[in-house]
Amino acid sequence: MSVRRSYADTTNGQVHYRTAGNESGIPVVLFHQTASSSVMFEAVMDRLHPRRCIALDTPGFGNSSPVTPATISAWADVLAGVLQTMGIRDMDVVGHHTGAAIACAVAVRHPGRIRHLALGGPPLLSDGTKHRIRTSLRKLKWQSDGSHLLTAWRRSWGYAPRGPIELVQRETLLLLEAHAPHLAMEAVLDFDLATALASIDSPLLVLAGDSDPIIEGVRDAAARRTGTMVAVIPEAGVHVFDEQPDAVARTLAAFFDDQYTEGG
Repeated sequence: MSVRRSYADTTNGQVHYRTAGNESGIPVVLFHQTASSSVMFEAVMDRLHPRRCIALDTPGFGNSSPVTPATISAWADVLAGVLQTMGIRDMDVVGHHTGAAIACAVAVRHPGRIRHLALGGPPLLSDGTKHRIRTSLRKLKWQSDGSHLLTAWRRSWGYAPRGPIELVQRETLLLLEAHAPHLAMEAVLDFDLATALASIDSPLLVLAGDSDPIIEGVRDAAARRTGTMVAVIPEAGVHVFDEQPDAVARTLAAFFDDQYTEGG
């Protein structure tokens, strides 16, 4: 598979994105987690071939320019505008963690465009979990002795304890290069995902690795909305798209083709 990398000009700077697959058919649009980038989807994009896939870097992450304010709604509008400029009307959408919130904001603020909606680790969090995350948020400050590099490594390692080391290296560098990732976490906590989900009528799949620390969002989404399809991917965590790309791609393909059955 050949992944192509491009930029789109916007009034807020440039948005970087990756594309793969055929130009025809309903595209699969993917929104990544914090503080990663569209690179996290390359393995799944490969396995979804020949479907057309478009994975965008959120403003302020990867190679996309930051926007102010850094909110889920602002990011959704910028990315939806890029897709509109590309001529994308109907689409199947995948969002993971922060990207799940962005995907829902796109669905609400730009209705009628999403054919299927797949949310990985949707951040439907309890008040206790939100409080714990909010009180632990810290801006990563650069230090003259380079100790911030080890801090970033430890944060990334904590979300990928099984490795491989290349994944930890990639995510550490993305964290260091990101524009204010702590503000992205605040944006997720401030976004009313439950209300957004309640207003979306697209077919819904929620998925997560079995050791994802916010797997509670999968259970919550399924309980809130009748007919929600659920997939828990074994031997995976936060980086389920990297850790189990075959299982994720099979699940997504079946869902987009209206052939997904739980446990199948």
